[in-house]
Amino acid sequence: MFLAIDPRRLIFRHQLITFLLLFDLLKAIILLLYPTRVMTHFNSYYNDKFCQAVGFLTATAIEGADFAILAFAIHTFLLIFKPSLSVKTSNGVEGGLYRFRFYVYGLSFLIPLILASLAYIGNGGYNSFVCWCYLPQRPVWYRLVLSWVPRYIIFVFIMGAYAFIYFHVIREFRTLGGVFTTHPSAANATWNSSGTQQ
Repeated sequence: MFLAIDPRRLIFRHQLITFLLLFDLLKAIILLLYPTRVMTHFNSYYNDKFCQAVGFLTATAIEGADFAILAFAIHTFLLIFKPSLSVKTSNGVEGGLYRFRFYVYGLSFLIPLILASLAYIGNGGYNSFVCWCYLPQRPVWYRLVLSWVPRYIIFVFIMGAYAFIYFHVIREFRTLGGVFTTHPSAANATWNSSGTQQ
């Protein structure tokens, strides 16, 4: 899909979508790998090293996808509210997080790797569950700090950002006074030079 886009029309938003798809593909492969291996080789269920590797990659992929979605939301928010058109590219003008794209890519890899690595503090690590390896249920702070709290913070930020965008767009349409309406009476109305309806 990414390669099917005309290079002249390729923008940073497409790169962020591809970035998200890569994390989701990694997550799907890892979530399929563990049960497949356990079904074909039952002793793999008790292989702690295999579970630690799969758990680490699962946590990394899940958090990486979350941060890719967060980057996409921040980029969209900045494009709407602070449209910086000063960054020129060969394909046109970019705004939003484009200027910081390498930081976005780096942090979207680094933060999930750090969060996935923190599970090894103490005698921790990942536990084998029925069809996947993931953070242990006890102590509770493992799942809260390393998975759920960052996910909830990202969720709240994304919902807030898109709510602001929604209300901003609605307000802008109202200030235009229904110029884009498809109602027949509005389509037949005439407009004077000051932009008001006659």
